[in-house]
Formats: sequence, C-alpha cells, structure tokens
Amino acid sequence: MAVLLGTSAAADRVNVVFVVSSVATIVVGESVYASCVRSLGSAFHTDRWLADYAALLRSVRRVAAVAAALYVAIAPPLSLLILGDGGGSARETVTLSLLLTPAIAAYSILACVNARLTLERRFVLMNSVQVLFSLGSVMAALGACAAFPDLAAEALVAGWSLGNVTAVLILLRRAGPLTKPGKHAISASRAVRYGLPVAGAYALIAVQALTDRAVASRLETGAAAALGYGDRLFLVPVGFVLAAVGPLVLGSLTHAARTGSRGVSEAARDQLSLLSAAALPIGILFTGAGPLLVAHLLGYGAFDRSSVDITIEALDGLSFGLAVTSVNLGLVRVMQATGHVKALMAFAGLGALFNLLLSVAGAASLGVLGITLATSATAVLMVFGQLGYLQRQLGADWASRIRRTVALHLTAGTIATGLLVIGFHQGWFGEVGRLALAAVLAAVTARLVVRARQAG
Repeated sequence: MAVLLGTSAAADRVNVVFVVSSVATIVVGESVYASCVRSLGSAFHTDRWLADYAALLRSVRRVAAVAAALYVAIAPPLSLLILGDGGGSARETVTLSLLLTPAIAAYSILACVNARLTLERRFVLMNSVQVLFSLGSVMAALGACAAFPDLAAEALVAGWSLGNVTAVLILLRRAGPLTKPGKHAISASRAVRYGLPVAGAYALIAVQALTDRAVASRLETGAAAALGYGDRLFLVPVGFVLAAVGPLVLGSLTHAARTGSRGVSEAARDQLSLLSAAALPIGILFTGAGPLLVAHLLGYGAFDRSSVDITIEALDGLSFGLAVTSVNLGLVRVMQATGHVKALMAFAGLGALFNLLLSVAGAASLGVLGITLATSATAVLMVFGQLGYLQRQLGADWASRIRRTVALHLTAGTIATGLLVIGFHQGWFGEVGRLALAAVLAAVTARLVVRARQAG
C-alpha cells in the first residue's frame, strides 16, 4: 500500500478504514476468544469438551453474522467522522469500509478456533497460520491491485478481505475434525455473559487507535497514513506478543487456575518475567533499526522522502515504549485470565482518556511524533497501575519479585530506546550509527537478562 499510495489523501482513507475494521475485529475477536477459552477450559480433558467446542463454533457463526451487520451500520459513518470526509471522497470511504465486512466475520470464527488451539497448546500451528494469514492477505491484495490498477485502494482492501477469509477456512480444516454437539453441550449464553465485559474492555482499549487517527487527520495530509504505517511496522515485534506470548500467558494461567491462587500467582510472575525479558533486547534492536526499516521496506514508488520522514517520526514514538507496551498486553491477559474483567475495563477507560488528552497536547507541539509518544506514555501509566492493582490481589511477595525483574527490564528498555530516539533526532548519530549502538545495547542487555534468569 505504501508503494502505491504513499502518504496521500487516499492513503489516509485506506488507513483509517483499516483501523476501524481492526478495532471491530479486536473487540469481537477478543471477546469470543476469551469466552471460548474460559468455557472450554472448564471442560478440557473431559469427554465432552469437543462437543462443547462444536456447540460454541456453531454459536460463533451466528455471532459473526451479527458482528458483520453491526459493522456495516457503524463503520462507514465512524470512518467519515474520523477523516472529516465529504463529497466524492466520502463515497470512496464508505466503499472501502464495506469491502472489509467479510474480514469481521472471519475473525470471529478465527477466535473460537484459536481458543481450542490455545488449550491444546498447539501454538506452532496457531502462529504459523497467523503468518500465512497476513502473507495470504497481502498477496491477495497485491494481486487485486495488479488486476485493477485504476482502483488500487478498492482492490487492495478487497484482496485483504479475501485473504482473511481464505486463511480462516484453512485453519478450520487444520484444527481437526468436528464432533456432533452433545445434548449437554455448554450454553452459548454463559460464554456470552463472560465475553461481553471483555468486549467492553477491549473496545475501550481500541478507542485509543481511533482517537489517534482522528487527531492525526486534523494535521497535514498523510499524517493518518504515516501513523498507520508506523503501527504496522511496530506490530513486527509487538505482534510476537499478540500472536505467541499472549495466548501462552492466557493458556498457562487458565491451566494454573485449577491449582488455586498460588498457582495463578506463580504462573503470572513467570510469564510476565519471560515476556519482559524477551521484549527488552528485541525492542532495543527494533528501535535502532526503525529508520532503515522504513526507508528500505517502504521507500519506493509513491512513498517519497517526505513520507519516509513522517513515518519515522510515527514509528519512533511507538518504539520508545515498545517493552512497556508488550508487558501491558501481557498484563491485560493476566487480568483477563484471573477474572478481573471489571478492573480491566476501568483501566482501559482511564487509558483511553489519558491517551486522548496526551495525544491532543502532543500533536500540538510535536505533530505525529507527539501522538505516538502519547501512546507510549499511556502504556507506562497503565502498566504501573495494573501492577499496583495485581499486587493487592496476588500478594506483596509476588509484587517484590515482579519489581526485581519486570520493572527493572522496563526501566532499562525505556532508557535505552529513549537514548536511541532522542540521539537520532538531535543529530548525535545517523541511521547506521543508531543501528550499531542498538546492536551493542541489545547484546549487553540480552546477556544480562540471561545471567539474571540463570541465577534464579
């Protein structure tokens, strides 16, 4: 998309409709995933669990139809509101939004299948399909663009939807055969009662992406597109947390819940320590490589030097808090798995409010960089608030161990990434020097983390 559209007004439209659809898939997908994991987890390793899975999958198909209908009603006007579109561009925005409808339904079904794979600990299949999911969607989108060059934006979006649907069909087949739903299969209403609060929490979390685009759309043309490109690159390391470590955390805690509060406490501590230890060197190295990634992955065709510069700004603000954002996602899973859904909703609401205020202030002073720095700052506030809340739930001993590991990793990561971003924008070193310094810092921190984990 970057090569075809650059940071034009058309790119702004495509990025906004994509983020609106992403919010819809996150809200629906996470609520379905959470309710299915919780519902199936209680029956796992019993004779009836596959029958429960078949019943839930049948119910989720109905949920997918309802979600798609709601998306059709809400997404087009919401996209127009964010962009402030009018005239012919409004018609194009509505068309682009509607073309993404099949992906909403596909994600709902994907979430239920992923719940099964999580409990079965089939993470390799789960993550490999996620990779094929993205690659297949990209290939379908590029093929559509080649076939209809005069309708590049529409072809891109339609191809993406087609790739999404195809990937879900493949996953359904690979997950294993279905059994007939039993007479005493789990009630779908019970799953929905748990899923709705989770949907509310994720909706509040996702509001941050919408407000960021709304603020960016009031800046120069292409700002919203640059924010979207920065987000996509940011998901290279953070996507590892979303696709791999997040389900691992939820799956481990779901199993640990059967052993009581002590099992949950130990599992949460171990998983968060592993998560922060992995995010630290990866985040530092990614931050160092950011400008070169933007220039060499996106800097072709319509993506000129001005597009490169504004996208680097967007990515740098996000990279500043990469380790913190990764742990924040892990903590969301911990709170979700331990049943603190109302507290999760409260934190999500506060996060959305903080992010809006900080984004408006940041955009006024630093433009796109200020918006993404606000996202990182919000993640910092959320992490320390969540850790304080969980300290009261899981005990002082748990909190002291977390401070010795997770808090230390986050502090080191924030200092290192801050040095790289600030030094680059102050002209202390260029793109190659930034990468070299990041490689040294990542190697040193990785060695220290390994030693600390070996020492116990």
